[in-house]
Amino acid sequence: MYPVSPGDTVMVEDPVSINLGSAEFREFREDIGRLCTAIVQSNQASREIADKLVAELQAGLTIIEAPKPSRNLIELLLLHPLRAAATVFATSAAGALAVKAVDLLLKLIGAG
Repeated sequence: MYPVSPGDTVMVEDPVSINLGSAEFREFREDIGRLCTAIVQSNQASREIADKLVAELQAGLTIIEAPKPSRNLIELLLLHPLRAAATVFATSAAGALAVKAVDLLLKLIGAG
């Protein structure tokens, strides 16, 4: 919820506090970048699925780096696509990267 007055506080339902300077977050961000590259280069999924996963992961990174990220948006734009990538690319390095990123994300948001 955006305030009417520019000096008011932004209200977010179920915000998550993440240390963007932590080693875990830097590792997570790097893993997402490598995963996106691996998805684009893979032929294990249709182009539509690959493009959708990459778009959601990139949007999720933008959301998680924003002030007061919403847990719901993080789950929608990061956790769900990462779990899908882990399944779709289970037999490749991309699948392993997705599984690792899920574990890191759960630690970052305090759910793991």
